[in-house]
Amino acid sequence: MTKLHLDWAGASKGKGVYQRESDHETLNIAIPEESGGSGEGFAPRDLLASSAGACLSLTLVSLMDVRKLPVANFSMDTELQKKTENIKLCIIQKSS
Repeated sequence: MTKLHLDWAGASKGKGVYQRESDHETLNIAIPEESGGSGEGFAPRDLLASSAGACLSLTLVSLMDVRKLPVANFSMDTELQKKTENIKLCIIQKSS
């Protein structure tokens, strides 16, 4: 189980620090400047994009390991686009 603790200081212009209990790694979060915040940390949309990118890249690395393909290094860009149109959710299921 992953356990995180958040300390937040200040109102909407403030910032927060998430800390992982197991090893005390930290992550700064904040409301973006364009939304009235300080912008002094990752915004929720940044974390969403980085989570999707991390999931994909770690899956690729694991698959390469299983297939015994050498990996020296790679890079990946992740972009989350904000649209004002209808929100659509796509669910991909593995068929048996």
